[in-house]
Amino acid sequence: MSRLQAIDLPGGGQMQRVVLEEGTQEVCLLSLGVALQDWRIAHGGVDQPVVLGFDDPAAYLRNPNYLGVIVGRVANRIGGARFTLDGEEFILPANEGRNLLHGGGGGLSSRSFAVDLDSRANAARFRYTSPHGEEGFPGRADFEITVALSGGWLRYEMRAMVDRPTPICLAQHAYYNLMGEGPIWDHELYLDGAEWTPVGADLIPTGDIAPLPPHMDYRDPEIMRLRDPQRLGMDGNILLRRARSQAEPAARLRAPNGLSLALHTDQPAIQAYTANKLAPVTGGLEGRHYAPFGGICLEPQHSPDSVNKPQFPSIIATPETPYLQRLDLHLSADTGTP
Repeated sequence: MSRLQAIDLPGGGQMQRVVLEEGTQEVCLLSLGVALQDWRIAHGGVDQPVVLGFDDPAAYLRNPNYLGVIVGRVANRIGGARFTLDGEEFILPANEGRNLLHGGGGGLSSRSFAVDLDSRANAARFRYTSPHGEEGFPGRADFEITVALSGGWLRYEMRAMVDRPTPICLAQHAYYNLMGEGPIWDHELYLDGAEWTPVGADLIPTGDIAPLPPHMDYRDPEIMRLRDPQRLGMDGNILLRRARSQAEPAARLRAPNGLSLALHTDQPAIQAYTANKLAPVTGGLEGRHYAPFGGICLEPQHSPDSVNKPQFPSIIATPETPYLQRLDLHLSADTGTP
């Protein structure tokens, strides 16, 4: 079942909220940034939220942690907030020191999308047109993001049609915590990758590819506090095993309460971020408080600064090769691998 709600905002204006329900699960999405405000499952006698979110939709108007939103046009970081394409240099409005983060201060996470429901598919389609020059990027980009809840799967299909070559790399920036709140160290994590792209002090990749540090290597599923006893946390781009098919999970998270989340993706990498620098949130879902290490982001995408690293796979979309990303998430009581 799907339904659409209008939410009045302080000072005028409205936001749309989509509610998708199926069986024991409910998903709430907002038109602002396609934010995943809430995702919960009936489990253990309660409706258990599994993502971090703001209780008040208006709080997403000021969302420095990027809770739940789609980030882009280019997710992650572009070094020096500039790049060259077909001999032309494009200078972007830096929003993290000298770099561009998550598409800039006016990126997709801050944009209002038009919403249409597809009740038959239990899905919602979000559309936004980014004009040429927005946040310094060349070309018009027509974004369409479809989110469906079906058969126990939350599925994202993210598309962009462009009128000229331009970099596109989206990421879904949910913070997962299958316990609803509290530190994530007692979650068990699996990540299907052995290498990463090391970064400098400004978190821009050096261009090298290296084996994962021991505290980031989760090829063998492990309780996070045991793999990382010093609580170093992660904020790194992990390259996924090339031979993996999308039918195999790229990542899996399990919690002490018996819930399990499997992530399937067609992207070459995952940015794993353990909310090391999460600005404390006091207005979380149902009044919950969130703190550093209170969630984990598993963001399928291409490698950061790919637009300036020719050794990394290209993120240039063209009219002939539009952008497409598929992300499938399976949430269940832990009865086996989905």
